[in-house]
Amino acid sequence: MKRFIIFTIAFLLLFINQLFSQGNFTPCFKTDITKGCAPLRIRPNDCSGAAASLIFYDYGDGRGPVPDKEVTYSRAGRYAITQYINTGGSGGMKTDGQYFIEVTNPANPAFDIQFCSNFVVNVTVSSKDFEDYFIDFGNGQNKTVKGGETASVKYSSSSPVRITVYGNATTANASCGSTQKMITPLERQPKGILRQVRVLSDDRVEVSFTLNSLTTNYRLLQNSLVSGDNKRIDLRSGSSSIVSPDRVSNFDFYRYRILALDQCGGEEEFASEAVSTLLLSVNTSIGRNSLAWNRLNDFGFVNYIVYRDDKPIRTITNPNTTTFIDTDVKCGQEYCYRIECTANGGTTKSISATKCIVASRESNPRAVAQFVANVVNENIEIRWQVPTDSKPQSTFLLRTDEQGNSTRIQVPNTPPFVDVSADLLNKDYCYKLFYVDECGNTSPESSIACPIRLVLTEEDNEVVLNWVATGVSSLAVEKLDLNNNPYRVIPNNSGTLIEAKINLDRQFTRYRIRGVVNGILVYSNIVSIRVKAQLIYPNAFSPNNDGLNDTFSVKGNFINEFRLQIFNRWGTLVYESTDLNASWDGRFNGELVPEGAYILTIEGKDDIGKKISERTILTIVK
Repeated sequence: MKRFIIFTIAFLLLFINQLFSQGNFTPCFKTDITKGCAPLRIRPNDCSGAAASLIFYDYGDGRGPVPDKEVTYSRAGRYAITQYINTGGSGGMKTDGQYFIEVTNPANPAFDIQFCSNFVVNVTVSSKDFEDYFIDFGNGQNKTVKGGETASVKYSSSSPVRITVYGNATTANASCGSTQKMITPLERQPKGILRQVRVLSDDRVEVSFTLNSLTTNYRLLQNSLVSGDNKRIDLRSGSSSIVSPDRVSNFDFYRYRILALDQCGGEEEFASEAVSTLLLSVNTSIGRNSLAWNRLNDFGFVNYIVYRDDKPIRTITNPNTTTFIDTDVKCGQEYCYRIECTANGGTTKSISATKCIVASRESNPRAVAQFVANVVNENIEIRWQVPTDSKPQSTFLLRTDEQGNSTRIQVPNTPPFVDVSADLLNKDYCYKLFYVDECGNTSPESSIACPIRLVLTEEDNEVVLNWVATGVSSLAVEKLDLNNNPYRVIPNNSGTLIEAKINLDRQFTRYRIRGVVNGILVYSNIVSIRVKAQLIYPNAFSPNNDGLNDTFSVKGNFINEFRLQIFNRWGTLVYESTDLNASWDGRFNGELVPEGAYILTIEGKDDIGKKISERTILTIVK
């Protein structure tokens, strides 16, 4: 086979030599392209003037000189094309110098899009696989550029459009690869959203935001509300927050905006609403922590929210209200506050730094009011009213007896307190009260309160009541029934009441003093007296109708049950009655009984249930 090929080539050379033996031409040719991608078709353009039949080409593909007037390279590589012209005669073949063709594999071009304002778009081809690239802008315009070059186009609207870049010089021939991108031209750069401005503990400012485009450049504008100076801070693409290196103070605080930059001209565009810093100050005084902050003039104010220890305690909807007083504080306890302002219809927030303060230990506790000593269930009960702005942590009662002995008693912080250790039956007492508040400060002592102690002295025929009432008005003596309900009230401010026993309307009488202290009813202890039931009757009577002592009857006080029986000397019952109001006329079975001595018996009970039993001699005379 090899010998056959060699023989064929030799024959062709001999034939060419003979054919062109009478001509004298200089080899010359060009190609339209010298670089392309596989499969790349090359057609040499002859400029020698020789007949086509005398021209041969070695395309560098290993076939040697061939009469083919075009070649297609299917693989990447660097090929040398040589033209051969048969000169005829002894001169043989004349050749041109080597002409090189570079063939590469197909490659889809890479390109970047830059969105400018006013619908302008820049296209930069970053690939350099080919000498030239053809850009179809999708709106009827196109342009050929070198690798690395940029072409600009202006669209008429924001309607979506497709940009295609071809790896070829002059036509939309996709054989060398192409890349397409759908774009939407921009009239303005995409708006950035400023979400939050927060003052940190070191008084620097953290600004949080959303950048709505990864291709738009954004910048943070920091405007001093004191000096008016502006500072611009470039924002990194894809970032969501930044901490300003500047610190806020009472002498310098800021307003922030996000600016979008035109990628082509670099012009700044206001792309967000403004958000200002909140400066919070906290002071403490007696029973309160006072907060104050600067008024924000940001658009679309919604509210201020006051936070204490990370919990919201007050919402303020008036933008002109920039103070708050917290009275729900305890002395010596630390509280941490911050203010959050929501504005721009709820889309932005400004947050102050957290400020902590220890509540003041100063206080001015006032004495308790309505301090009263009363007697309840025969014990001394103490009541008082703590001032609403005071919070006792410990409360003490000072008790002084009639001999001047003083006792300090710690009592509950809330009334009432019952002094069960007091000997009310035998001693007079007076009380004062003071307390220590949560700040450790002591209140003044209260006014003096002395319970009313009632003393009853029983003499032969009288009951004597004595009492001392300090600071008590509208005094009265109450008589009580067995259920302690008053059935008679005797006004008496003298401190003494004397009653004759004979005038007592009840066998068992209970007394109590009633008075008024600071508009409050108070009572003394209860005392009582029991008098003996009385039966009164004569030891003789004369039933002779002379109008004198003609009947016999029994009178008595406080008798509840009664039975009278009269017997003659032989034990015969001649009279009986259970009616204390009845009388006997001396008759038995209709006849007057004889004169003489009779036996009288009385059985019964008094009002308090005590048994009554009497036996005596009754004499009947005529």
